Amino acid sequence: MGIANTPRYMQSEAINDVEVGEEVSDMKMSGMDWVVWVLLFAGGLNWGLVGAFDFNLVESILGDGSLSMIVYILVGLAAVWSLFGMFMKKDGATGAPTQ
Repeated sequence: MGIANTPRYMQSEAINDVEVGEEVSDMKMSGMDWVVWVLLFAGGLNWGLVGAFDFNLVESILGDGSLSMIVYILVGLAAVWSLFGMFMKKDGATGAPTQ
């Protein structure tokens, strides 16, 4: 198998001082990525607390009103954004969508 057929992270040259066989991650998180990550973390933590202890952290902090609903909607949108982003990752070298 030639080098052209091997995935980029397995090629023999070192890429950005990364040794052969290591994952190459040149992607930096944008501000939006951080917001999405925090919302997904908070949503996951909240669901874990609801499932394990029947304790809703969001409602205990924000009350049982429209503010809690806004947080739930934002967590749902963050999940959609994350899913969309997973399928639209771009190759750092060429800018082409990865497969």
